[in-house]
Amino acid sequence: MKIKEVGCSSPDLPYEAPDYQSYALTSPWHTPPKLLKMYVEELKYPYNDADLFTVIRNPYSRVLSEYYCPWNGFQPKYRRGTVYEKDPNDPKVMNEWVKGMVKVLGTAMDEFNDRKEEDKFKKQAKGLNEDRRILAQKHYVNQAEYVYDGDEIIVKHVVHYENLSSEFDALMKKYNIDVTLPSKEEDICGCTEEQIVI
Repeated sequence: MKIKEVGCSSPDLPYEAPDYQSYALTSPWHTPPKLLKMYVEELKYPYNDADLFTVIRNPYSRVLSEYYCPWNGFQPKYRRGTVYEKDPNDPKVMNEWVKGMVKVLGTAMDEFNDRKEEDKFKKQAKGLNEDRRILAQKHYVNQAEYVYDGDEIIVKHVVHYENLSSEFDALMKKYNIDVTLPSKEEDICGCTEEQIVI
């Protein structure tokens, strides 16, 4: 995906879709600010002097969404070679999948944190996989990683996914930015949380 495809014509951080997985550099707009700051040149850090906001989600709803995700979840329908041998609605199957993902993410985070600074890659390069995909895609990263740097709160505003339209609209109004989001009922995915049957 090119940066212009997501609607940004003049990004503060140059971006090209990488052919590898990096926790710090793959999809930098999804990278926790404290981590991105360590990996980009100071002049290219897009959040200097910015009032940051992030969107967080109820952890239970978030894990359900990831579990049923058609691209990366359990038995994803859009991934080649998926084997449909277990009932995705069986609580035991779901719990085992969640435990497995937490374990794999924990291992990936340990590997990332244990890597020496001089061994960490600072630039993107074709075919260079520095981190496991589960970590690089950031779908399962603890949401606190986006809000805190140690004990310091680095994000000024937290918007809750469950109230995304109203809280985002109020935030934009506070900053006199003429942007609004459609309600969840009008979401382009075509369903609301109430319509998801588990």
